Amino acid sequence: MAKKIIYGFVNSGSHDWYSVVGICEDGMVLAGHICSSPSWGEYDIGVTSDRKHDVYAKHCPDGFEVVWVDSADVKTHAGLQEAFRLNILLGDKATLPEEQRPKAVVGFTTTAKEPG
Repeated sequence: MAKKIIYGFVNSGSHDWYSVVGICEDGMVLAGHICSSPSWGEYDIGVTSDRKHDVYAKHCPDGFEVVWVDSADVKTHAGLQEAFRLNILLGDKATLPEEQRPKAVVGFTTTAKEPG
């Protein structure tokens, strides 16, 4: 199997208070951290350090790469947007009635509605 990509990005925040998230390409949110700046966020979420790598390794036993997505690119980054889409489907899978739940995360059709 190929290494999975984990995207680190600033989810929200303002001066001296930023929420940083690590989400796997398969849509599973694996880590979060509150930090004082986006550059510390890269370190704290494991882009420029080994922090959180123990958590990532449990989810990605075949290996992983942690990449940073700058705030200006979050809305247009294709890989991160796909991870968001899959995350929504994971949530739908958990909240739909049993008979409507998809049996796999990737490569399925679902009766779940897209948000919006």
